[in-house]
Amino acid sequence: MRLGLAFKAFFQILMNRQAADAYRRLIDTATKSGSVPDAAVVADASTTTSKSEASATTKSAARRDAVPAKPLRNDAITLLATLQRESRLIDLLQESLDDYSDQQVGAAARDVIRDARKSMERMFAIVPLTEQVEGDSMQTEGEVDPGRIRLIGNVQGNGPFCGAITHHGWEASKCELPSWSGRAESSRVIAPIELEVD
Repeated sequence: MRLGLAFKAFFQILMNRQAADAYRRLIDTATKSGSVPDAAVVADASTTTSKSEASATTKSAARRDAVPAKPLRNDAITLLATLQRESRLIDLLQESLDDYSDQQVGAAARDVIRDARKSMERMFAIVPLTEQVEGDSMQTEGEVDPGRIRLIGNVQGNGPFCGAITHHGWEASKCELPSWSGRAESSRVIAPIELEVD
Protein backbone atom coordinates (compact mmCIF):
# COMPACT_ATOMS: atom_id res chain seq x y z
CA MET A 1 0.00 0.00 0.00
CA ARG A 2 2.73 2.45 1.02
CA LEU A 3 4.81 1.49 -2.00
CA GLY A 4 1.94 2.38 -4.35
CA LEU A 5 1.41 5.70 -2.57
CA ALA A 6 5.13 6.41 -2.72
CA PHE A 7 5.19 5.82 -6.49
CA LYS A 8 2.10 7.95 -6.93
CA ALA A 9 3.61 10.76 -4.88
CA PHE A 10 6.97 10.41 -6.70
CA PHE A 11 5.45 10.81 -10.16
CA GLN A 12 3.15 13.63 -9.10
CA ILE A 13 6.09 15.49 -7.57
CA LEU A 14 8.18 14.78 -10.69
CA MET A 15 5.51 15.94 -13.16
CA ASN A 16 3.73 18.67 -11.19
CA ARG A 17 5.57 21.72 -9.84
CA GLN A 18 2.77 22.59 -7.40
CA ALA A 19 2.80 19.03 -6.01
CA ALA A 20 6.57 19.34 -5.49
CA ASP A 21 6.07 22.65 -3.67
CA ALA A 22 3.37 21.06 -1.48
CA TYR A 23 5.71 18.17 -0.61
CA ARG A 24 8.53 20.61 0.17
CA ARG A 25 6.25 22.50 2.57
CA LEU A 26 5.27 19.21 4.27
CA ILE A 27 8.94 18.22 4.66
CA ASP A 28 9.81 21.63 6.11
CA THR A 29 6.89 21.42 8.56
CA ALA A 30 7.83 17.84 9.52
CA THR A 31 11.47 18.80 10.06
CA LYS A 32 10.47 21.58 12.42
CA SER A 33 7.98 19.41 14.33
CA GLY A 34 10.12 16.24 14.28
CA SER A 35 7.50 14.03 12.55
CA VAL A 36 7.80 12.33 9.15
CA PRO A 37 5.13 13.18 6.51
CA ASP A 38 3.08 10.25 5.30
CA ALA A 39 3.21 9.52 1.56
CA ALA A 40 -0.59 9.42 1.64
CA VAL A 41 -0.63 13.03 2.84
CA VAL A 42 1.72 14.00 0.03
CA ALA A 43 -0.37 12.10 -2.53
CA ASP A 44 -3.55 13.70 -1.20
CA ALA A 45 -1.97 17.16 -1.37
CA SER A 46 -0.80 16.47 -4.90
CA THR A 47 -4.21 15.20 -5.97
CA THR A 48 -5.92 18.24 -4.44
CA THR A 49 -3.48 20.52 -6.27
CA SER A 50 -4.09 18.68 -9.56
CA LYS A 51 -7.87 18.94 -9.11
CA SER A 52 -7.67 22.67 -8.39
CA GLU A 53 -5.45 23.12 -11.46
CA ALA A 54 -7.93 21.19 -13.62
CA SER A 55 -10.80 23.27 -12.25
CA ALA A 56 -8.91 26.51 -12.94
CA THR A 57 -8.11 25.32 -16.47
CA THR A 58 -11.77 24.45 -17.10
CA LYS A 59 -12.91 27.86 -15.79
CA SER A 60 -10.30 29.63 -17.91
CA ALA A 61 -11.42 27.71 -21.03
CA ALA A 62 -15.06 28.59 -20.29
CA ARG A 63 -14.14 32.29 -20.01
CA ARG A 64 -12.28 32.11 -23.33
CA ASP A 65 -15.32 30.49 -24.95
CA ALA A 66 -17.63 33.16 -23.49
CA VAL A 67 -15.57 36.03 -24.89
CA PRO A 68 -16.41 36.62 -28.56
CA ALA A 69 -13.50 35.94 -30.87
CA LYS A 70 -11.74 38.97 -32.27
CA PRO A 71 -12.73 39.42 -35.92
CA LEU A 72 -10.08 38.26 -38.37
CA ARG A 73 -10.78 41.13 -40.75
CA ASN A 74 -11.03 44.89 -40.31
CA ASP A 75 -14.45 46.33 -41.19
CA ALA A 76 -12.83 48.89 -43.51
CA ILE A 77 -11.41 46.07 -45.66
CA THR A 78 -14.81 44.37 -45.69
CA LEU A 79 -16.40 47.61 -46.91
CA LEU A 80 -13.80 48.06 -49.68
CA ALA A 81 -14.19 44.43 -50.75
CA THR A 82 -17.98 44.80 -50.91
CA LEU A 83 -17.78 47.98 -53.01
CA GLN A 84 -15.29 46.29 -55.34
CA ARG A 85 -17.34 43.12 -55.68
CA GLU A 86 -20.66 44.88 -56.27
CA SER A 87 -19.64 48.01 -58.19
CA ARG A 88 -15.97 47.63 -59.25
CA LEU A 89 -15.22 50.89 -57.41
CA ILE A 90 -11.58 50.02 -56.69
CA ASP A 91 -11.00 49.14 -60.36
CA LEU A 92 -12.25 52.59 -61.38
CA LEU A 93 -10.22 54.43 -58.72
CA GLN A 94 -7.02 52.53 -59.54
CA GLU A 95 -7.36 52.91 -63.31
CA SER A 96 -5.24 55.53 -65.05
CA LEU A 97 -7.67 57.88 -66.83
CA ASP A 98 -5.07 59.60 -69.02
CA ASP A 99 -5.89 57.53 -72.13
CA TYR A 100 -9.68 58.01 -71.89
CA SER A 101 -11.91 60.89 -72.92
CA ASP A 102 -14.22 62.59 -70.46
CA GLN A 103 -17.17 60.89 -72.14
CA GLN A 104 -15.61 57.45 -71.70
CA VAL A 105 -14.80 58.16 -68.05
CA GLY A 106 -18.34 59.44 -67.46
CA ALA A 107 -19.89 56.39 -69.08
CA ALA A 108 -17.76 54.02 -66.98
CA ALA A 109 -18.36 55.99 -63.78
CA ARG A 110 -22.14 55.98 -64.28
CA ASP A 111 -22.47 52.21 -63.71
CA VAL A 112 -19.96 52.20 -60.84
CA ILE A 113 -21.73 55.06 -59.05
CA ARG A 114 -25.16 53.46 -59.50
CA ASP A 115 -24.00 50.07 -58.15
CA ALA A 116 -21.98 51.61 -55.29
CA ARG A 117 -25.02 53.64 -54.27
CA LYS A 118 -27.13 50.46 -54.06
CA SER A 119 -24.50 48.81 -51.87
CA MET A 120 -24.21 51.84 -49.58
CA GLU A 121 -28.00 52.06 -49.26
CA ARG A 122 -28.25 48.37 -48.33
CA MET A 123 -25.44 48.51 -45.74
CA PHE A 124 -25.91 52.00 -44.27
CA ALA A 125 -29.29 53.46 -45.38
CA ILE A 126 -27.70 56.91 -45.67
CA VAL A 127 -30.00 59.88 -44.98
CA PRO A 128 -29.46 63.67 -44.87
CA LEU A 129 -28.76 65.19 -41.44
CA THR A 130 -31.44 67.82 -42.07
CA GLU A 131 -34.52 68.03 -44.25
CA GLN A 132 -33.56 71.57 -45.18
CA VAL A 133 -31.86 72.06 -48.55
CA GLU A 134 -28.74 73.94 -49.57
CA GLY A 135 -29.31 77.69 -49.44
CA ASP A 136 -31.90 77.51 -46.62
CA SER A 137 -31.26 79.57 -43.49
CA MET A 138 -30.52 77.69 -40.29
CA GLN A 139 -29.90 78.69 -36.66
CA THR A 140 -27.88 76.48 -34.29
CA GLU A 141 -28.41 75.81 -30.62
CA GLY A 142 -26.12 77.57 -28.16
CA GLU A 143 -23.44 74.86 -28.16
CA VAL A 144 -22.54 73.38 -31.54
CA ASP A 145 -21.57 69.72 -31.90
CA PRO A 146 -18.71 69.84 -34.46
CA GLY A 147 -19.49 66.23 -35.37
CA ARG A 148 -22.91 67.33 -36.69
CA ILE A 149 -22.37 70.93 -37.79
CA ARG A 150 -19.17 72.39 -39.27
CA LEU A 151 -19.10 76.16 -38.99
CA ILE A 152 -17.42 77.91 -41.93
CA GLY A 153 -17.11 81.54 -42.99
CA ASN A 154 -17.10 84.42 -40.49
CA VAL A 155 -17.26 82.48 -37.21
CA GLN A 156 -16.85 84.70 -34.15
CA GLY A 157 -17.83 84.38 -30.52
CA ASN A 158 -20.16 81.80 -29.05
CA GLY A 159 -23.42 80.41 -30.45
CA PRO A 160 -26.12 80.38 -31.37
CA PHE A 161 -25.05 80.93 -34.98
CA CYS A 162 -27.19 81.71 -38.00
CA GLY A 163 -26.23 81.12 -41.62
CA ALA A 164 -27.01 79.48 -44.93
CA ILE A 165 -26.68 75.71 -45.38
CA THR A 166 -23.99 74.88 -47.93
CA HIS A 167 -24.28 71.10 -47.40
CA HIS A 168 -27.05 69.18 -45.62
CA GLY A 169 -24.69 66.47 -44.27
CA TRP A 170 -25.14 62.71 -44.28
CA GLU A 171 -25.82 60.14 -41.59
CA ALA A 172 -25.86 56.34 -41.62
CA SER A 173 -29.19 55.20 -40.18
CA LYS A 174 -27.80 51.66 -39.83
CA CYS A 175 -24.52 49.76 -40.24
CA GLU A 176 -24.78 46.20 -41.53
CA LEU A 177 -21.56 45.03 -43.13
CA PRO A 178 -21.38 41.54 -44.60
CA SER A 179 -19.77 38.94 -42.37
CA TRP A 180 -16.46 37.47 -43.51
CA SER A 181 -15.32 33.92 -42.86
CA GLY A 182 -12.15 33.59 -44.94
CA ARG A 183 -8.68 32.57 -43.87
CA ALA A 184 -6.42 34.82 -41.82
CA GLU A 185 -3.87 35.12 -44.63
CA SER A 186 -6.59 36.56 -46.89
CA SER A 187 -7.89 39.09 -44.36
CA ARG A 188 -6.55 42.09 -46.31
CA VAL A 189 -7.54 40.93 -49.77
CA ILE A 190 -9.99 43.40 -51.31
CA ALA A 191 -10.48 41.46 -54.55
CA PRO A 192 -9.11 38.01 -55.34
CA ILE A 193 -7.26 37.17 -58.53
CA GLU A 194 -9.69 36.09 -61.22
CA LEU A 195 -8.33 33.18 -63.25
CA GLU A 196 -10.13 31.90 -66.32
CA VAL A 197 -9.19 28.29 -66.75
CA ASP A 198 -8.86 26.86 -70.31
